[in-house]
Amino acid sequence: MNRTAPILVLLLLVTGCGPKTKNMPVVYFTDTWELGEVKGCETSPPDDAKPFSRDLFCDSEEYDARIMRLGAMPKDQAEHESARLRAIYTNPKTFAITFRGDGVQFAAGVARWKCRKTTEGISCE
Repeated sequence: MNRTAPILVLLLLVTGCGPKTKNMPVVYFTDTWELGEVKGCETSPPDDAKPFSRDLFCDSEEYDARIMRLGAMPKDQAEHESARLRAIYTNPKTFAITFRGDGVQFAAGVARWKCRKTTEGISCE
């Protein structure tokens, strides 16, 4: 038996089982994301019919709250805030994201994550 075969199998297992890191767009609706800060985020399966399905979407509660406040604002202020939210949504920032595990799975393949901003990018568990 070839002595290198067990070593090759071990190397394949070790390299395939670690955290998955990839560059991807990140949408978040707070003004900043400080180093060490943790945000609640979601990913969903890639779907060409759904915009942003390939993004890491964070702070959905903040987005919902801002949308709700639009109705209480004067028209010109609401239009300005609405344009600002659209700009955040359509111009995501790209980060190196490291995923550890599979997140918390929900219906339709959506996974929820706790993501921390690091010096290397964003780490999600």
